[in-house]
Amino acid sequence: MCSDSEEGGGSFDDGGQGGNGGDVSVRMPRTPATVAPNPAAVATIHNAVVGGNARELRDILAGTAPCVRGRARAHIRSLVNSPDPDSGFTALMTAASMQAGPSASSGASDNICQMLLDGGASAQACDHSGFSALHWAAACGQNLAVETLIAHLCPDTHSPPSAARCAAVTAAAAAAAAA
Repeated sequence: MCSDSEEGGGSFDDGGQGGNGGDVSVRMPRTPATVAPNPAAVATIHNAVVGGNARELRDILAGTAPCVRGRARAHIRSLVNSPDPDSGFTALMTAASMQAGPSASSGASDNICQMLLDGGASAQACDHSGFSALHWAAACGQNLAVETLIAHLCPDTHSPPSAARCAAVTAAAAAAAAA
């Protein structure tokens, strides 16, 4: 995932409503609000992440972008957690594993990770190998994204992870990703 060379089909467990059967398993609750994702909206979300376009992503998450205008919050959350059909990764996995886009400031990919998490992205979603966004961030050396994800996954800690803890988790996740 650290390079653009991987390809995958991608799947979406949409509560038994007919995923497309591929590489990523995103577990969504079975609720009436969970609907099949709109491929154009999913592509728009992933393009905003890959391009480091925080403004467009913010509009999507707020429900004001044309591709999601008038949609329920649960629908937007399901779009955010839908894997990209080309790469097979969720938007959070992509953001966590990549350097900020060419027009983005330092730390922009970490801000995008936080925006996605705040918008309902699942930090527990795993790809076909069982790797989460945290694994990908660690394997790709994205230490700030690792810290962001750990802070989200461990909300009971009131301070950011220490550098030593971050290094230990990064090394463990990188080793798991390399295995």
